[in-house]
Amino acid sequence: MNQPPALDIQMASRLWSKHRRLVLSGVLLGGALSLVAAFIMPTKYRVHFVLTIYSKYFQTPLIGDFLPSLSESSDARAQRESLMRQTLTPEFIDSIGSKYGIYASLRPASQNTSPLQTLRSALKKTLKDPLVRYGFIQPPPEHSKISKDRQELLSKITIFSLNSTTFNIGFSNADPQVAFQVAQDLHSQILQGLLDVRMSMLVTVRDAIQRRAAALTSSLTPSPANRGSAQDELQTVRDKLHGARAIYTASHPLVRELHDREQALMRVIKVIGQEKPGGGDAPSSRPMVGSDPSTLKEIASDLIKKLNYLDIAIDSDRTKPDDYFATLERPLYPASPSGPGKALVLLGGLIFGLVCAVFIAAIREYFDLTALRTNVLAERLGVPLLGELPRFPQSAPAPAKAPSAQKSPKPDGPTTPTPLK
Repeated sequence: MNQPPALDIQMASRLWSKHRRLVLSGVLLGGALSLVAAFIMPTKYRVHFVLTIYSKYFQTPLIGDFLPSLSESSDARAQRESLMRQTLTPEFIDSIGSKYGIYASLRPASQNTSPLQTLRSALKKTLKDPLVRYGFIQPPPEHSKISKDRQELLSKITIFSLNSTTFNIGFSNADPQVAFQVAQDLHSQILQGLLDVRMSMLVTVRDAIQRRAAALTSSLTPSPANRGSAQDELQTVRDKLHGARAIYTASHPLVRELHDREQALMRVIKVIGQEKPGGGDAPSSRPMVGSDPSTLKEIASDLIKKLNYLDIAIDSDRTKPDDYFATLERPLYPASPSGPGKALVLLGGLIFGLVCAVFIAAIREYFDLTALRTNVLAERLGVPLLGELPRFPQSAPAPAKAPSAQKSPKPDGPTTPTPLK
């Protein structure tokens, strides 16, 4: 089988001279279309901020004995990103969509930001209205418009992972003022949402420890005297606290210890008062079976200590949230649009037009080489082309008759043959 000839300079020159008009037309057409698109496409402004979530956000040393902590693994990045996306609730998205007029379904049609969107809306309405009118498709419900706007707004919020702990969060919009304000709202919402998630976890653990400590305390004393003994101890602690405050300041260790003991006893009294008579406690609140009173008292004391530590941790989280987050870059007002770059769009259009033109020229050249054409065969075989035979149809038309002389009228009588000479 004959191999195709290699591409050399002479062949490239021949191909260029043969298809130069097609290539130039494709490049010019692609450049013209991209230039028009660059001026029609709406300008976008992007505002971003960089946020770091420390590992100790997921760690709780006070209760680390029975709660697993997150270590730096492959799951750390995914869990951080998942928590940040969970803070972007539908209520928050709808609030910024209606506050800044981003939702297309909530703003008048005259406020369309670009001619391209107006043309697209007009074409969609022209094509869709007859189908809805004659029952070919069902009209979309009203709530689907809000859902579509919400999805479009979420697509403009980008979260890129720079490493396992640091993320770049940004927002794009045609209005630089709106982009800047939404980015600020995103920064506040994500920080507050992450703090709420951690606070909810700590409060859940604290309530579980509180219920368990109350169950153990109730099992150490006779049932009718549980509340009375706890109240007596509470009154004793309050008397000691009152005397200590008269001598020491509120930051003194003795005052703080007595205050924590007072809070713990108040929670125990509250839980005991809510218990149902007849042993209807939840399975998690039942005391351990087979333990002596000294062991149960030691466990209850340890749980009360952890309960006090958790109260301190919760108060610390509320006053010092910066211990778990760091904002490396805050949202800044955009100085220039982020896209589309007209030069880049023009270059892309020129390249696209060149590629399409070369592709069409290659297809034409392929069919020219594979078809049985006289000029191609002569060029390939290297023989001169003398000419081409005409094509005749299958049934040739009859030749036209020559005009004959005017015949004389025949006589009425018999004619006499003319003798041959």
